[in-house]
Amino acid sequence: MKLTPGEREIIENIERKISKPGYWCVVRFCYVATKDLFSVNRDKNVGLVMGMFRVFERQDLNGLVRDTKTIPSIDRPLTYFKSLYDEKIFYRKRLIWAYTKGRWNTDYDENRIVLNTEELASLFHVPMEVVPPYGLEITPTRYVPPSPEVPEI
Repeated sequence: MKLTPGEREIIENIERKISKPGYWCVVRFCYVATKDLFSVNRDKNVGLVMGMFRVFERQDLNGLVRDTKTIPSIDRPLTYFKSLYDEKIFYRKRLIWAYTKGRWNTDYDENRIVLNTEELASLFHVPMEVVPPYGLEITPTRYVPPSPEVPEI
């Protein structure tokens, strides 16, 4: 059976991954802020964190996925049940907070992923490339030898 170059690369990546010890992992984070900051920046800040994890995704291979069951929102059918709605939201937020702290495993853990030691290390020690500042140009310089009057030490 002949494989395409893309399929060959996928198989090589899978073989490289299973050659190292693997661990079942769940990545948990919780965005906590005061009410005025939370409502203004919620989508932006959660998007930034998810964008940080998108670095580790590939379209043809594995990736980290956000679990939508952990979003603390419920449908609010009628306005006169506001107190019941607030209690449910509070309970769900508390449940998610306890889950985030890792006090117990829940059915949210069905989105576990197997990460090998190399991938775990790169989650905690992100390999960074130095990016030059945008809009700054390097000024050309030239080497000038010291004047002959300067004494040598």
